[in-house]
Amino acid sequence: MTFPTKADIVIHGCDIVTMNDAGEVIRDGTVIIGNGRLIYVGPRVDTTDVAAATVIDGRGRVAVPGLLAAPG
Repeated sequence: MTFPTKADIVIHGCDIVTMNDAGEVIRDGTVIIGNGRLIYVGPRVDTTDVAAATVIDGRGRVAVPGLLAAPG
């Protein structure tokens, strides 16, 4: 997968509770947000080439992307 060179926020190492039908939980995942949108949600990836305004160490934390801004 190709990532943009800029992002607003990158979160590494968090457990991600997906909103898919299976209720999947991704351990040690990465979330990338840019321009107010989710760019990537999935297993940890190398984002060293992504210049992010904020990088968050999500180890020991849980992310639930899309919960508050779920599509209507």
